[in-house]
Parts: sequence; C-alpha cells; structure tokens
Amino acid sequence: MTRALGISLVCSALPQLVAIVLCISWLERESQWLLIAGIIAIYGGLALLLVSAIALLRHFVTASPRVGHSNARRWLSTAIGAAVLGANFPVAGVCMVLALDASTWYSVVIENASPHPLTEARIVGGGCDQLVGTIAVGERVAASMHIQHDGTLSLLVRCEGATSETVLDTYVTNGLGGGVHARVGEGCVITVTREPRH
Repeated sequence: MTRALGISLVCSALPQLVAIVLCISWLERESQWLLIAGIIAIYGGLALLLVSAIALLRHFVTASPRVGHSNARRWLSTAIGAAVLGANFPVAGVCMVLALDASTWYSVVIENASPHPLTEARIVGGGCDQLVGTIAVGERVAASMHIQHDGTLSLLVRCEGATSETVLDTYVTNGLGGGVHARVGEGCVITVTREPRH
C-alpha cells in the first residue's frame, strides 16, 4: 500500500466514523452542541473527502509496475479506495434520515402525583389519538408520536370520576417535534411544562 492510498483511506473513513458517533449521540439525546458539531463535521468531512480523492488519484498515478505494483493490483487498490470514499454518501444519508426522523418525534411524559389512579388517559390532536390507559399513583408514563398535521395537542384523563382535558401544546405540526411534562396533582390539577426530548 502506498502512502497516498493510506492517506486516502484514513481521510475517507474518518468522516464516516464521526458521522456515526454524532448520529448515535443525537438519537440518545438531542442538544445544541451536537447540532453545532454536526455542522462542523459536514464541512470538515467535505474537506477530508477532497483530500482523499486527491490522494487516491495520486496513488493511481504513482503505483506503477516500476515501484512493485502490478496493473491489476493498482486497479484493485484504487477500486477499494474509491469504495471507501463513496461509502461516505450513503452513510451520511442514513444518518441524516435517522436524525431528522428523531427530531420530528413529539414526547409526552405524564406524572400522576395525585392520590388517585388516573384512567382512560389519552393524548389527542394534530392527527394523533394515542391511548395511554391507566396510570397508577406515583407512576410516570412516557408516550411518543409523530404529529400528522397542524393542530392543538391535548391530554384527556379521567380522575376522581370526572374527565379532565388540558392543552399540552397550543400548536403542533408535521415535521416539528417537541416535548412536554404533564403533572397531575392534588384535585386532579394538571400542570404542563416543556422539557427537552431524551
């Protein structure tokens, strides 16, 4: 392997590794620094891919039979380098699709801090109708959904024999995620606060 081929392989593999690490981190927990790191990684990755392409071309030109490389070996090593270089695009595409999909989920955490069990808990709005069911005293339940269209997201819950409806978010829309925490307290009073998605 020539030095140029080695440089090409490293410059091709590094952006893929960084993209996969950032993608997994984003799926675990979205944060502002990951967004900034992703933007930096895109520009840095493009620069490395340019270096990789130049190094691969140099390898193809310099790895001649005169320096111990057969023509078939030169073509094979160049093809391998090109494959590693080209793999950056599907890897980047998959990571972008996964990250965008994760950012469009809307999460709702319902906490029952009342002295009574909650029944028939349901989240409705924006094209969603998700039954949560019964929530025991002291229990926290998380639900996630994809918003289908514009609307208002509400929580319906039966507490102490009466059904309460509370607005969780005054505006939700397709392609825009979010997260709220609904706490049902004494007297079935529901308090809603925004929280980051995990």
